[in-house]
Amino acid sequence: MGDGKKNRRTDVKPFDDTKLVPVEKIESNQPDMRVTLEVKMKEGRKHGKPMGLINGTTYVAPKTPTMLTVTAKNTTNPMDAGTYGRNVNAVTAPYNSMVEMTILNLSDDVHPFHMHGTKFQVVHRAYGSDGKKPQVPEVDKLENPVRRDTVAVDGFGSVTIRFLASNPGAWFMHCHMDWHLSAGLAMVMVQAPEKAKEVLKVPSYVEEQCKVWQMQSDHKTLRGP
Repeated sequence: MGDGKKNRRTDVKPFDDTKLVPVEKIESNQPDMRVTLEVKMKEGRKHGKPMGLINGTTYVAPKTPTMLTVTAKNTTNPMDAGTYGRNVNAVTAPYNSMVEMTILNLSDDVHPFHMHGTKFQVVHRAYGSDGKKPQVPEVDKLENPVRRDTVAVDGFGSVTIRFLASNPGAWFMHCHMDWHLSAGLAMVMVQAPEKAKEVLKVPSYVEEQCKVWQMQSDHKTLRGP
């Protein structure tokens, strides 16, 4: 949902950053798990406001902050994505697993997706065609692919990234166009939640801040608004 292809300049050829070659050579290993995210913007039927959707769900911040759910002692199934709330769009990955994530853009907007706490390899990018749903591609950049924390996904195009889930915690991933983010085009990548409980300690002032913002900090409410 944007200005549409008809209003775009056709004489601009964006630089393809996947052609950059890192100085420090790191090959791309085969993935232990694969995730597909279908992303798009649409107009809400009831309120007429723009909505960002990832796999059909608009991100809504949960009543219990995701990081507190990850580290809570009474979280019984941290690898279950549903533990973190129905509108969090959580994806979980075991410690040191290689994750392959493909982002399929179902709208004509270009989405610059940014993942916090993670440097990923861009192993494929496909530019889109008007109105044609992108397909999950075969990866083709496996020899020392470029590493990024932000990557642009063309309208009706796709990008495939790989990263090692070696940074325990809850890492926000979102479109870096602010109004797309505010419309809910976001998700949370929960890396190594079982390890996070061991190595991370949430400072007491975080719980105090939760009280100020009237957010749950005791893990009693997990399912969001």
